[in-house]
Amino acid sequence: MKNKIICIYCMGDYGLETYFKLLEKGVKADFFADRDSGKHGYALDGLFCKSYEELLQEDREQVILIVAIKKPETLISHFRQKGFPDVYDKETAVELLAGDKPPMKKEPLRKIAQIEQMKLEIQELLYKNGKAMPGEMQEILQDYEIRHAAIKR
Repeated sequence: MKNKIICIYCMGDYGLETYFKLLEKGVKADFFADRDSGKHGYALDGLFCKSYEELLQEDREQVILIVAIKKPETLISHFRQKGFPDVYDKETAVELLAGDKPPMKKEPLRKIAQIEQMKLEIQELLYKNGKAMPGEMQEILQDYEIRHAAIKR
């Protein structure tokens, strides 16, 4: 699985949770993909979100596709039928990709101001209509902030 491109499919709560779990383990995703046109092109932490159609243009043998939704079985089957051999749910993918890797070196990844800005960008992207961020997503981001603030000390 070395030298393959890592794509997280679905840039919602589960996709972001998967992204941060991988990042903590020292694994960097290459891009997101989503059918929601409101998310296309958006950069999160230097990563862009591609459309479903753009994902299908990728070299399927070179992509590790992580389906990050609550019930991923149908999409996993769909992508395998489309010719993607390496398609996994988020838990399996984190296990496979992080494997026996030690956790990421304990050093600050960002200053708190950068984390706050990233959190605001995510909130604006996912909830453009002014709704409050769901508690689960807020907890994920707060956990990320706390861990990396502790590393700074």
